Amino acid sequence: MVGPDPHRPGRARGRLLAESVPVWAIIGYIAAIAGSTEPDAISEDVIAQVAADYDVSHEAVQAALLYYDENRCAIDALLEANMAGLE
Repeated sequence: MVGPDPHRPGRARGRLLAESVPVWAIIGYIAAIAGSTEPDAISEDVIAQVAADYDVSHEAVQAALLYYDENRCAIDALLEANMAGLE
């Protein structure tokens, strides 16, 4: 379900293949609505909301979370860089 972005390589740039949605975008949105990306903060309701708002399946959000768990440092660094660019 998750694979590399053919135009932007790197572990932080994984994307949902069928939907072509970047994992970092899903994770950033989860952080915004759940207040955290820690597993205990991400309820089934949060997953359902993200799935609905991004028009992806529940399984796709779970796949993004699994990818994030394996690539947390790289994705967190990208999210931090994106936030620094907004300040």
